[in-house]
Amino acid sequence: MQTHLMGRDMITPDEWTDDEVNTIFEVAFDLKRRRALGEPHALLRDKVLAMLFFFTSTRTRVSFEAGMAQLGGHAQFIDSTTTQISHGDTAKEIGEIIGRYCDGIAITSSLFVDETTHVEPVRYPEGSNVMFLLGTLLTDGGGPLPRPLRYLFNILRHPLQFLRTLDPRGWARRSVILLVMQTEDNKMAFRLKRRWWMPWRRKLSSTVDGRAIPSYLPAANAAGKALAAKMPGQAKNAITEVLLNTPLTAHIMGGCVIGADRDHGVIDKRCQVFGYENMYIVDGAALPANLGVNPSLTITALAEYAMSHIPEKRS
Repeated sequence: MQTHLMGRDMITPDEWTDDEVNTIFEVAFDLKRRRALGEPHALLRDKVLAMLFFFTSTRTRVSFEAGMAQLGGHAQFIDSTTTQISHGDTAKEIGEIIGRYCDGIAITSSLFVDETTHVEPVRYPEGSNVMFLLGTLLTDGGGPLPRPLRYLFNILRHPLQFLRTLDPRGWARRSVILLVMQTEDNKMAFRLKRRWWMPWRRKLSSTVDGRAIPSYLPAANAAGKALAAKMPGQAKNAITEVLLNTPLTAHIMGGCVIGADRDHGVIDKRCQVFGYENMYIVDGAALPANLGVNPSLTITALAEYAMSHIPEKRS
């Protein structure tokens, strides 16, 4: 167990070692056990947690407030409408003020740009500088002028900014990735196809099936420009989107959805494939619709639910 965690920040789990993450789970399990047994565990007595929320939240707020109460501490809920952050105080100033009075700060933020689109900031850990290859000058799409041609004009207009995009040094440390998520039901299909450069074998290939996943989202580009101006920084797009009209998607969902029978789905209510004993599907393919958020926790819950129906193996 790794216990030297004093002063650490949980910005992204990628910055933590396996031992440190396992420590968090072990401590959480022990605290839940103590609560279930009625054992005293007021480890945070007289401690105050400031919860700085820039947008409304239900599960996060309730879980943090309940957790602090169970540990003997107090959680203060602070949103943007009840502070001076909307009247000129910067986020740094607010953080310094809160840090003087409270023992810890929890921050959550998302940017809801329209009814179906929201943006979340994420970071890559140190050592991920090779990811700089995916980024290039932010270039808008739409209109009569092809996007690759606009990209060329951007390079000619901003040659120094373009050269900065080619510098990988410290990229992960100084970059913020904007994860754009939508609740729109965009679609793609996967098929085995032979490529002209490799005709002797078939490889998995994606094709448009229904509404194509857009490679240009005006609201997302506008959010990137606004954040870059505020930081200040340089806004970028994925180069595959600008030059190839190919979006980057991290979470492919659907394809093996739950149904009443094999005519209406691939798996049953316990995630078992129809007609195949002991074969289960518990990844994103089982999700019936676009969640509009990172599906990792939903997939984890689905997997635990499916495994709960498998009888324990008897030795």
